[in-house]
Amino acid sequence: LDVISVYSCGIASILDLKHDRILICFEDGMIGVFDMRIRHFIFQNLGGHINTIFSIQFYPTNPDVFVTAGGEGVICTWNASTMRRIDRLVPQDPITGLFSMDVSLGGGMICCGYKEGRIAFFSLQTKTKINDITLTNKRIVSVKFSIFEPEQLIVSSDDGFCAVYDVQRNQILWQPNLQLTPNIGFFSIHNKGQILVTCHNGSVLIYNSIQSTEPDLVLEDPMKSDLYFLAFSPFDK
Repeated sequence: LDVISVYSCGIASILDLKHDRILICFEDGMIGVFDMRIRHFIFQNLGGHINTIFSIQFYPTNPDVFVTAGGEGVICTWNASTMRRIDRLVPQDPITGLFSMDVSLGGGMICCGYKEGRIAFFSLQTKTKINDITLTNKRIVSVKFSIFEPEQLIVSSDDGFCAVYDVQRNQILWQPNLQLTPNIGFFSIHNKGQILVTCHNGSVLIYNSIQSTEPDLVLEDPMKSDLYFLAFSPFDK
């Protein structure tokens, strides 16, 4: 293992670009391509955001495009080969305090999570806001679209709120038991309908369907520490 100091500001998010290169987003709004072999930036850009870049991901239908979302409320699309900004979406009404973002499977819609429990939907084609709704009273730290049910979104805040929200019907379809101290919810990438929820006590709750009111399986952590993230193997179910 090794520790590398790359910049004077804190790292907010990282994306793997392959070929020993990673795309790093920083708290001051800078993005940079860092080459792990030469231990040096080969590209840096401060032209997209003026606040922390909380979320970065590849565009679902074009692997040469990635999307970033900054705390100031701006969404940018970039060309991964040239590292040039393609577009910059600035909401007409000032929506600040952005903490999370996800792109729908078809790439036509983006959902962003904000402070005070608000989520908003944007069209990349028309560069406009579609609608917004307040689901809770704390900041939304995670939003994830389902790859099996594109109209479903799992939303999580940092006060224990976690819910599956139906975008078309504009309603909450499912929530876990708050007594289980839920933290961040995820849709399984392998099994349709399966939901996994990390907990503040370190456990992972596994629900095999949206009809499950109690977890079908609980993976416990003897350390009882806060669990915020999990990742799925792309090969092993």
